[in-house]
This record gives sequence, structure tokens and C-alpha cells, in this order.
Amino acid sequence: AILPLARDWQDSPTGVVAQVNCEADESSAVLCDDYGVETFPTILYGDALSPEVYDEVVWNELNNDNGNNDNNDIDYLSYQALSTLAQQHLSKPPCNVANLQESCSP
Repeated sequence: AILPLARDWQDSPTGVVAQVNCEADESSAVLCDDYGVETFPTILYGDALSPEVYDEVVWNELNNDNGNNDNNDIDYLSYQALSTLAQQHLSKPPCNVANLQESCSP
């Protein structure tokens, strides 16, 4: 589900969808360290400089919505569940100093 969604978002000015194997090589491991990825799978969203992490409760809700109650594998999340998540959190720029007027309104 990640790769089709990544293609959908590849030209987006407001968000990126990507999958990283933290054990693939040293640069991937550094990237994961920089973003505090400790468990797999981890979904990060929001401002690239200080992303938020979807916690276990949200992860379980996504899994349960897709009938995957016992599976912690991101590959088992449906395209639709991940697409909805992306639309909710990536469709506008994050609220930060660079985007105050555009994205920080209630």
C-alpha cells in the first residue's frame, strides 16, 4: 500500500509518503536515528523538522479498521486507510513559522 500511495504524493508541495528500511544501510540507519524511529512500523507525519509519531493507539485503530487485529505489518494496512491518513495530515502545509497565515488557522 505504501508504494502506490508514494506515487500519488510524489509531486505534492505539502507532503511526502515514503518507506525506509532502517537496517538497509548506514544512511538509512542515520535517517531513522535522526527521526527517533525505534520500533517498526512507525508512521511519522507533520512538519519535517519535528514530525509527530502515530502512537500505538492510532496504529491499532488503523489495523482494526482493516481487519488486521493481530498484524503489526504496514504492508497489511490498506491503501484506503493510508490514503485517508495522508489526506488528513499531508494535504496542507504544517503549522509552523514559515506557514503561519496559510496553515495555522483553526
